[in-house]
Order: sequence, then C-alpha cells, then structure tokens
Amino acid sequence: MGETIPTWIPTCNSSVSVQISNRQTSSDGGALLLREVLDRSGVIEWLDQQLIDPRDPSRVVHSLSSQLRTLLIQRAQGWEDLSDTATLSDDPVFKLACSDQRSTTPLQQFRPSQPTLSRLLNTLSTKNNMQVFHDGLMDLALWRLSSMRGG
Repeated sequence: MGETIPTWIPTCNSSVSVQISNRQTSSDGGALLLREVLDRSGVIEWLDQQLIDPRDPSRVVHSLSSQLRTLLIQRAQGWEDLSDTATLSDDPVFKLACSDQRSTTPLQQFRPSQPTLSRLLNTLSTKNNMQVFHDGLMDLALWRLSSMRGG
C-alpha cells in the first residue's frame, strides 16, 4: 500500500522527470522512451549525417533530425497519418521527445506541420536518399549476422 513508483529522468532531457500519476498530461508518455532508444542507437545522428537535405540552411526552421524524430515517434506511437501532426502540435511530451533542444525550451516551440513533414517524405524518397537507407539496412544486417556468429 505504501509503494512508491520511482521517477524516471530521460537522458535526452534531464530537466524532465516522468512519473505515474492521475494527471492527464499526455496519452503518449512512451514517446520519451522511444526518444531514449533513438538517442542510444545513434540512428537519427547517422541519418542526419548521411541524408541529403536540399533546403537552404538559412531558411531552415525544423532540423532534419527533429523532423525524423517526429515522423518515427509519431508512427511508433500509432499516429500513422501525417494529419495527426496537427492533433499533437500542443502535446508537451511530443514537443520534448522530438526536439533538438533541452530543458523546457521545446515547450515554447512549434512542431513541424503536416506540409513540412510531407516535404520531408518527398526529400527522403529521392534516389540518393533511398540509397542511404539501402546502405544503412545492409550495414545493419551485416552487423546483426556478424554479432550472431560471435563477431
């Protein structure tokens, strides 16, 4: 009866603490855990370095990495339609999980819109970027096979 549930602090943003309570802040608390997985795997950083982003750097509002996180975390949480982005635009957990920023700064920022994410998908589907995904999957498969054989 006097059981306490520990607070979890995600490494992606140590100003945030996660605890179970009766308060309804977000229905997608798992988004922060997914952010942890993405950070520890290094997949977003790898993609950010490898993918070709044709946008003018002086006009970029949302980084490639924050847009990739938005797409991946939304899909993993079951929000499959890009129009769901508008529904989640004010969700504090999604803002914290998808942002490049730390502390509570992301709470004041706008998230990428549906049209922005649609343009990202068009960018990701170019021949050069599709080759990046292909090469990445091949590297992952080779790493997996090697690790299964004790290598």
